[in-house]
Amino acid sequence: MKKMLLILTVSCGAFFANSQVSVTGVSPAAVVGDYVFTWADPAGGDWTTPDFNVPGTFVQDTLMFVDTGEPGTNPQGHPIAQEGCAALINDLTGKIAVLYRNTCEFGAKAKFAQDAGAVGVIIINRDDEAIAMGGGVEGINVTIPCVMIPSSAGNLITAQMGMGPVVMFLGNKVGLYANDAGSNRASIMLPPTGTTPKFIADNGNAFMIGIELLNYGSNANDVSVTATIDGPSGNVYDETVGPVAMITGDTLSIFDGNPYSFPQFDLATYEAGDYTLTYTITLGSGADDAPDDNTFSQPFSISSDGAYGGVLARASSTGGNLNVNTFPSNATTDYKACTYYQNTYASPLTGVEGFYFSVGTDTSVLELTDGEIYLEVFEWNDAWTTLSAGVTYDQLNQVGVGSHVPASNDDNNDVIYQALNAPVILQNNQKYLFCLQTYNPEYFFGAEQVDFNANVAIYDLPVTPINVDGTWYSGQGWNNAAVAIGLKMASNVGLEDFVSVQGSAYPNPANDAVTVSVAAQGNATLTITDISGRTAFNGALDLTTGKATVDMSNLESGMYIFNVTFENGQKSQFNVVKK
Repeated sequence: MKKMLLILTVSCGAFFANSQVSVTGVSPAAVVGDYVFTWADPAGGDWTTPDFNVPGTFVQDTLMFVDTGEPGTNPQGHPIAQEGCAALINDLTGKIAVLYRNTCEFGAKAKFAQDAGAVGVIIINRDDEAIAMGGGVEGINVTIPCVMIPSSAGNLITAQMGMGPVVMFLGNKVGLYANDAGSNRASIMLPPTGTTPKFIADNGNAFMIGIELLNYGSNANDVSVTATIDGPSGNVYDETVGPVAMITGDTLSIFDGNPYSFPQFDLATYEAGDYTLTYTITLGSGADDAPDDNTFSQPFSISSDGAYGGVLARASSTGGNLNVNTFPSNATTDYKACTYYQNTYASPLTGVEGFYFSVGTDTSVLELTDGEIYLEVFEWNDAWTTLSAGVTYDQLNQVGVGSHVPASNDDNNDVIYQALNAPVILQNNQKYLFCLQTYNPEYFFGAEQVDFNANVAIYDLPVTPINVDGTWYSGQGWNNAAVAIGLKMASNVGLEDFVSVQGSAYPNPANDAVTVSVAAQGNATLTITDISGRTAFNGALDLTTGKATVDMSNLESGMYIFNVTFENGQKSQFNVVKK
């Protein structure tokens, strides 16, 4: 593809939104979308890279790995030759260089790529975040754009590079074309769940429609956007905002509470089946000179039963599997991948019976059957109200548990179902975390590359919190990847099915002793098993006050399952980690 590094001088308004600078997948379809990134900003004085804040400054081209010819792999398992810390032996003329972060300075990596003919640089971080990049000694000599993306985005992109050409856009295209309006995936509101059971949708499933428009063109223009939703029997929503006059470089935020907004989407009753939300942007001047960012679609579904309820990743309304297209992970000891859900359905007999999910590993290194996956349900009782005000994870009350050992390597990357040990009743307006936990960092949980950034910004709520090596991360989770946990939900569940009571233990992880706290009182039996199912302890437990101290000094370090059974048949189960 022809090199397209352009720096244009454009007379325009002074307002430039952050969304006018982007790292965007152009082709193939699997990489299309906007990615979390940082860039080498020359304003800091340690780079002479192009300034993406200048309209029309960008590069778009085919990706190519660097190759220094060095043998071996780095601690992340990537070839050392693809770190780019020495002169390259391959010709990158007209390509965007792709390389891994690890041992040498960012500026040095970029300079070696530039010397080999690269027109831009993408550095893949070893962690699932993008960090600020200092230029080091060589940054002052780097004159091509340089960006960093998180490890999960790098995994997605490099997997596609192994199958054919991948084209990316880096920078700011304001002023490149005369008539050009559009948006990006990070700036559109999506349905808050990919799949919703009909019995929940019919009791209130309204959600916001919204988008931020950008006039990239050098001409002022009248811009309109139409939002439609088509269901199993045809169109059920069709609303247009505009035309609105926009100068070059201008943005228009069409969200609830702003001067321009769409009506919320809500139906009195929902037909089970598949739906598609579509945004279409048009110009008053006629044809858009760059129409690739004029139309955005997102499918969602209403299931006739409770399968896949509450899931953020998509699932077919007819019982098809979750849509899983990425397996992010960068843990070194353990990680927990969760989906946030708040029940607003009034029935007290709505319950979750189990999870649909996907787990994968490199079976050349580890047998899929060599470990265990834990299903965990928490009432999230921390007093936080919004993501921007700060989210805490100090009051997680475990109310459900389950475990799964894959049957064979045939389950690798496939969607599977595992029931909880006992169903969990969803309390009205209670916040929940539904989590998958592994203590083997070689396991990856399936996710779908879905950009919920606008939803996170407007609703101001977390989407898929994750815990990596003991540290919580809120917001979108793995770089625009929604963890694919589908809930098997049921309505009008008999109370006799729910003999479980809430229980937890603290501190957790524990040293030699732990306090068991259960939402019931009386005499009980405690059985402690390890992850292999071996009984480590079995004995009486006095819970006349609802609490008791348990001695764990004779137990080895590791994960244990506490099973508490009362004389009246009530049960509680939760996990405890012995340090």
